[in-house]
Amino acid sequence: MKDGEVQGLIKDHPELSESDREALLNIADVVYATGRDRLFAATARAYAEHLSIEDLKAVLAFQSTRAAQRYREATPEVIAETMKNVGKLDFKGDVLAAYCKETGKLCDK
Repeated sequence: MKDGEVQGLIKDHPELSESDREALLNIADVVYATGRDRLFAATARAYAEHLSIEDLKAVLAFQSTRAAQRYREATPEVIAETMKNVGKLDFKGDVLAAYCKETGKLCDK
């Protein structure tokens, strides 16, 4: 994600010199790491509030396995394939369309 976003910034700003692009890449690394750390800390806090110590120990034991590593490695591709295969999701629009079909009300004109 980070690399694609940064490359997009560079592409959007061809006026940047090589040293400017390098500075942008370095800043992006710092911003990414800071955001990632905030996200991890918030996630850990949320898990700690919702799971018992025993549950957390079991999760940690699983996360240390080869299966968990393969799961983490596969996750980005699985998400990308899911989004590609499921197509556009529009819950509000789908509800309105089904309501219109069933009741004849709130239909687009």
